[in-house]
Amino acid sequence: MDFSLANQRIVFLSSYESIDLLPVLHRNTLSFIGMKKRSEYLVARVINDRFIALDYRNNLISWSIVSGKRLHKMNI
Repeated sequence: MDFSLANQRIVFLSSYESIDLLPVLHRNTLSFIGMKKRSEYLVARVINDRFIALDYRNNLISWSIVSGKRLHKMNI
């Protein structure tokens, strides 16, 4: 079993001749926990293992790409 941060895929060695490749579903921005509609955000960016977004109320919010959970919320 292997996980690649570069392409967000999990790879399973199912036999000596084949592998199973599965995408990490949390890369879909709609699946992050507590996230509003995409139109509510001014800008968003992925940095390392975090998805960071700035909304129109000047809140900077970050989520974990691996778990989909919200990590921080800060008003700037």
